[in-house]
Amino acid sequence: CFTDPERARSERKPDAAWSYSKRFAAKEASPKALGTAVAIEAAKRIGHQLPIPDDSIAICSFGDASANHATAQTAFNAASWTAYQKLPAPVLYVCEDNGIGISVKTPGGWIERNFAKRDDLDYFYADGLDLANG
Repeated sequence: CFTDPERARSERKPDAAWSYSKRFAAKEASPKALGTAVAIEAAKRIGHQLPIPDDSIAICSFGDASANHATAQTAFNAASWTAYQKLPAPVLYVCEDNGIGISVKTPGGWIERNFAKRDDLDYFYADGLDLANG
């Protein structure tokens, strides 16, 4: 999901990645990604130079089962809220929808149904096993 589709569609440079050195579970990473995205834009507004390119975005990848965690849902809701308020927050959430959860399988089609019609967020499907069409 993107909160700033125009920026997300722009070409990315290989050196434009800025990541945490520690991996977080999706329930922890999704709010951190949104906070990072908000901070990127806030730094621009106040004239603070970050150690990343000006067109950077925050990226958070997670598995389909993690999308149901309350903390992750809170981040998705907050991303929708920032978009509704027209507050730039360049974040890309990438869900690996493979139907495998640690304790509970995710029903087929649930991720698309849950995210495709969220107001103020854009949903894109890509087959991660088909790089030519993904």
